[in-house]
Amino acid sequence: MTVDLTRKLKTLPRGPGIYLMLDRVGDLLYIGKARSLRQRVSSYFAPSREPHPRTDSLVSRVRDVDFIVTDSELEALILEQTMVKERKPRYNVQLKDDKRFPYVRLTLSHAFPRAEITRQLGDRSSRYYGPYTDVALLRQTLKMLRRAFPLRVCSDARLTRSDERECLDYFIGLCCAPCTRQSTEDDYAEIVRSLMRFLGGKGEDVVRDLQTQMQEASDAREYERGAVLRNRLRAVRSVLRRQKVEMPGGDDVDVIGLATGDDQALGLVLRVRGGKVIGKEERLLVGTRDRSATELLGLFTMQFYLGQDVVPGRVALPEPPAEEELLSAWLQNRQEAPVRIQVPKRGTLAGLVRIAARNAALSMEERRLGSGSQEPAPPELLELQQKLALPAPPMRIEAFDVSTVHGSDTVASVVVFVAGRPSKSLYRRFRIRRVEGTDDFASIQEAVDRRISRSLAEDRPLPDLLLIDGGAGQVSSAHGVLGKYDLGRLPLIGLAKRDERVVFPDARADLHLPRRSPGLRLLQQIRNEAHRSAVRYHRSLRRRRLTRSALDAIPGIGPARKAQLLNTFGSVAALRKADVESVARLPGIGRATAMKVLAALRKGRVRP
Repeated sequence: MTVDLTRKLKTLPRGPGIYLMLDRVGDLLYIGKARSLRQRVSSYFAPSREPHPRTDSLVSRVRDVDFIVTDSELEALILEQTMVKERKPRYNVQLKDDKRFPYVRLTLSHAFPRAEITRQLGDRSSRYYGPYTDVALLRQTLKMLRRAFPLRVCSDARLTRSDERECLDYFIGLCCAPCTRQSTEDDYAEIVRSLMRFLGGKGEDVVRDLQTQMQEASDAREYERGAVLRNRLRAVRSVLRRQKVEMPGGDDVDVIGLATGDDQALGLVLRVRGGKVIGKEERLLVGTRDRSATELLGLFTMQFYLGQDVVPGRVALPEPPAEEELLSAWLQNRQEAPVRIQVPKRGTLAGLVRIAARNAALSMEERRLGSGSQEPAPPELLELQQKLALPAPPMRIEAFDVSTVHGSDTVASVVVFVAGRPSKSLYRRFRIRRVEGTDDFASIQEAVDRRISRSLAEDRPLPDLLLIDGGAGQVSSAHGVLGKYDLGRLPLIGLAKRDERVVFPDARADLHLPRRSPGLRLLQQIRNEAHRSAVRYHRSLRRRRLTRSALDAIPGIGPARKAQLLNTFGSVAALRKADVESVARLPGIGRATAMKVLAALRKGRVRP
């Protein structure tokens, strides 16, 4: 910590606000809120602070601290989350959207509004409903709703051409044809109001209204109008039948479930409107290592509703979130209406909380597998889990190997297998730079260190099992790196080539798996793939180095002539054996240049 920063910490205000930690070039590292700015920020640099890998990494990069004072801790909370969402600092827990979710937009600024799907918000004259996670299902639902609420889909230009005839949609009951004034503004507005009530979760109210209108049409002997209303009623009921889960009382509530991983957490929200579950939404929190479940619940709830236009009157959680009173006050302030946070213990709502948690865990597992399906662990991974005493099947295995010849061009490779299959896009290769000469132990240590530090810095997933091509020495070197990053519990083994025994970093005895064991065969496949990858990379570097030293050092031989010589003779070795005449016959080479090239390659004079 620099002297200037030390002085600045002493001048920080004691009141509430947010603080911004900056690196040496002024880039934003972290945003936090505090009840007392001086006390909170100074605690990061206190000698008595408990060491923590992420906090230690942050503090080591901080070169300046800026701040914004607020009138209350609630204002600081609001400002913190708004700025985190906007600036996305590296060390803050981030709510990660896989995509911008679709909404239904009603263009209320027009006399004859349209219902359309959009991913862009911001038009204050329109009403938005959503977001929805399945755009295909949303399109299908809107198609069904057009029979109940026959709004136009044509452009504004088409609507103004009133001299034209009705389109086909009118004749099949999908549009009320405001373009030819088959529907007045008042009739059209009534359809829009009904659709708004339906999308707002008041589907049963819409059903009752249609039933009443049908009865009125029947009493007035308006049978054609009654038939239209009947068809609309059937369409509304068809959509409502899809909603199977109901809550007594017809409340609006959001039910939140949370599943945690190594450095990620997934929050899932079940949207209950009018007592029925009408959809779900998922968001991924990244950078969550060593955060408690209560803290993550508070962070997720805050960041999720920061991007929502409407907060329901109740939010159900599996357990009380951190700073519950502050969060509740923020929700009420945002909604400008009472919002109640609940932790139900029994009844229908408690069942929905369990459903949300179970679905969040399933989605988290899908993401961990990297496949979009709930694929079970292969038998060989289940065997490894049992034989190696792992907490879960090692769905992601990363293996390291080193390749060198007499300490020259030493390289390392890491290969990644997901669900028992190679994931080649995740392979990486390293040039060993910190080690001189032949030292497999130090080379493995450098490779593992660079891989782990990069994964932590970029919030990449860590492996469920780390495999080293080697014995006790290599495993011990890699284990030392894991201890450096407080990852001593990360499963680590070595596979010794001589007798194919599994080596552990702790006091456990080496393990000899049966020769026909599927788990052993998988480990051998992964180990051999890491070895091949390292050897291929090593050979390519040697080849490039030898080629460069042989031809690139010859004056007058540029890239074009170099390519011409290699394409003609195939290799430097073949070129070295060629005679002057065969080289001189090449276009643009000539006898003098040919003699110079061959003399350089043969390290001596060449006979003319």
